[in-house]
Amino acid sequence: MVAAGLLRTRSALGIPDFELLVDRWSQQVQLPWDPMDASSVADAVCLLLSDLARPISGEVLHVDGGFHAMATCLGSGSPQ
Repeated sequence: MVAAGLLRTRSALGIPDFELLVDRWSQQVQLPWDPMDASSVADAVCLLLSDLARPISGEVLHVDGGFHAMATCLGSGSPQ
């Protein structure tokens, strides 16, 4: 499974406080991340579909610039 990072898509329009999430993402992401560019996610999917990934099974691949490894909160208060 690929856990894709924050991307501006049609479905993202339905996420409450999406712009706040984009702001927090840009402050806390460890690697460069452009929510308008899905190529990083597409590259990871191509890797998983290639023979290079044949021994990989039952894993979640986070393609989000490292954001999943950081604690954050959307409102005031401490990270959750």
